[in-house]
Amino acid sequence: MRTFARIAFTVLGALVSWQLLAMLVGSTVYPTPTDIVTSVELDTVLEPVGQTIRLAIVGFVLGVTASIAIGVLCVLVPRFEPIGLQLALLTYTVPVLALGSILATIWSAPATRITIAALFTVYTTVIGTIVGLRSADRHSIELISALGASRLGRARLIELPAAVPSLLAALKIAFPASLLGTIIGEYIGGDGGVGVSMLSSQRLGNVERVWALAIAISLVAGAGYLVIAAVERAVDRRRPSVGIPSRSIRAQLTLSAPKRVGRAVLQAAVVVGIVLLLWYGVLWFFDVNSFVGITPDRVWGYLISGEGAAENRSELFGELSTTFGHAVFGFLVGTGAGVVGAVVMRLAPWAERMILPLAVTAQSVPIVALLPLALLLLGRGNLLVGVVAGLVSFFPTLVNVDASLARTPAAAVDLVAANGASSWRNMVLTRLPYAAPALFASARIAIPASVAGALLVEWQVLGNGIGRVMVNSALQSRYVTLWSAVVVISVATTLVALIALAGERFVSRRFGLDSSIS
Repeated sequence: MRTFARIAFTVLGALVSWQLLAMLVGSTVYPTPTDIVTSVELDTVLEPVGQTIRLAIVGFVLGVTASIAIGVLCVLVPRFEPIGLQLALLTYTVPVLALGSILATIWSAPATRITIAALFTVYTTVIGTIVGLRSADRHSIELISALGASRLGRARLIELPAAVPSLLAALKIAFPASLLGTIIGEYIGGDGGVGVSMLSSQRLGNVERVWALAIAISLVAGAGYLVIAAVERAVDRRRPSVGIPSRSIRAQLTLSAPKRVGRAVLQAAVVVGIVLLLWYGVLWFFDVNSFVGITPDRVWGYLISGEGAAENRSELFGELSTTFGHAVFGFLVGTGAGVVGAVVMRLAPWAERMILPLAVTAQSVPIVALLPLALLLLGRGNLLVGVVAGLVSFFPTLVNVDASLARTPAAAVDLVAANGASSWRNMVLTRLPYAAPALFASARIAIPASVAGALLVEWQVLGNGIGRVMVNSALQSRYVTLWSAVVVISVATTLVALIALAGERFVSRRFGLDSSIS
């Protein structure tokens, strides 16, 4: 109840501040809450929100079900774990705008929205499932095994119940993410829902309705987050640590460098093979027209071996540098704010009561719903990119770094304090170094999300970067260019995420800390 009360108090304070500030500014771009309530008909908000919720729930259920199955398979078959995790990572690093643009050419609008919503839940849910299953008490497993329980029996009686708290922690992120995926699908193409309604309201200059839709979908996302958080606390207040490395990682850390590289190359080759089989298989199974459904060999010809491949690469890589410039700027803004927020909460515990509810609220606001409002408030330019792409980096960094700062060994903190160090100096010398692996772990989540935020801004506002290439290619029916742009941005984002993983492992070994699961 305290969490609900704090968030309610924070939201109430924000509404009062908003009302006073909007009245002081007196601009039609920044309506007051009372203007929104009095000028917007309730049906014009509830109908599109209801459409979005229905599709998001379907995608959420499908994505979570598939993710739990993948996580269980990774634990039951340890050799599959690195491959399964890389495939799950790929669903997160493929820019959703790029993927949605392709899916919209193959499937119906509702199927596209459901698919994107489901994909948004995969990575965090797979990680939560595996971490939870690994957290099961070893002594209980040994005891029930001695009593004759089968492998499935051990999973059903011990491991699955132990995984519930960690799984619920992952679902807190997955539910708002499924709403975001649905709205992105509506932006890409559709005849209803929050995304379509916000676009039409913005074009008509109906600012009050834009704000009303953003508030409504944010309340839905926040309510889902809080309900799952309440269930999580009711099930088990002791949440398993996300810093427990999987067996595959422990095994890799004991291998020599050449063997680790060889195993990584083999795993990457298997993942690439699976992706290519799925690519060809989907096009064949759904009998996609060859004009729309571009096969891998045609992408290879466009980028590598075909006529004009050098010019094609030059164009895409030039736009890629623009997109990554936007994404890096947003990532640095969000990550810097997250680290500062975590440090402030550790140094001044009272600040947590102010920062954390605001962070939860910001996390619950779908970035696609935020974009029209951010455009109204900030205009076009780098500040818009920094805010939109930075918001998605802020929350995971804040939560992960704060948790790591709190887990710093008390003996290390006491030793530095005993030598006369202040709280701030202790933070710099002791706590922040221990939080370095968490920062890299956050980067693996935040970097792909920052790229998605940058693509969204490019697509909707700036008109440059890979985002521009994708939208223009779709409008001009240049599907080879569209699919090639998807491959380029997906491979680049995945490589950056893997570099962040390598950095996390290096820092973990350097400081003798556990690396988070990959």
